Amino acid sequence: MVGLKKSLIFFLLMALLTLEVLVCPVFSITFNGKDDELGSSVVPISVSYNVPVYQKGMSFSTWSPVAFGSAESDESLALLAETNTEWIALCLSWLQSNTTSHDINPDPNRTPNMDSIRHAIAEAHRLGLKVMLKPMVDTYEEEKTQGYATVWRGEIQPSNEWFAAYSDFINYFAEFAEENDVDLFSVGCELKATTVEKEQWEQVISGVRARYSGPITYAADWTNYKNIMWWDSVDYVGIDAYFLLSLFNND
Repeated sequence: MVGLKKSLIFFLLMALLTLEVLVCPVFSITFNGKDDELGSSVVPISVSYNVPVYQKGMSFSTWSPVAFGSAESDESLALLAETNTEWIALCLSWLQSNTTSHDINPDPNRTPNMDSIRHAIAEAHRLGLKVMLKPMVDTYEEEKTQGYATVWRGEIQPSNEWFAAYSDFINYFAEFAEENDVDLFSVGCELKATTVEKEQWEQVISGVRARYSGPITYAADWTNYKNIMWWDSVDYVGIDAYFLLSLFNND
């Protein structure tokens, strides 16, 4: 029986320590016996841990140059605050010609202008919301096989020239985020084919940190997050979690 209890306690400790790695940055256990004596009467009498960061948030997006500065946008933010949203992810896209180009620029008809983005951040903060700024890159290239309007950003094929252009793009927004007290900054989103370039991404992130003092994340595609070897360069692991909810086709 004593051996069984020791095994049970050991299993419990291993389970709790596993949770520490997966869930909590700090985890402590108090026993009713000496630390170096695991007798049959030694059981945990209290467990304390830090609750992991949890964001009650919503993505807030537009494909209009002025919508973020509109009364309708302000009303939407107010409704989010009233319904207990605590964070917004302010999403916007610049575009490049195709998956092999490196001409990353705002689209005058689709990209929110900087005044409207600044207004949305200020209004969100006024309402007590925290803001993650999420600049993204999309393509104009027509998608011909999957039924989407344009080729997915995850298929962008990086070159040295592309990373130079991307660094200019993301550093511009990192400086903007610092100037506007953004609470969290995303250094990229679903750029799946580029993520194998570990050193290039580490340089991108280093440039962002030189310009933005807050925490940063990267939003990985759900099929790709396990393959990223530079997670230790960001503060939070981000996953665009479009995981299957069923093994069956229920169409």
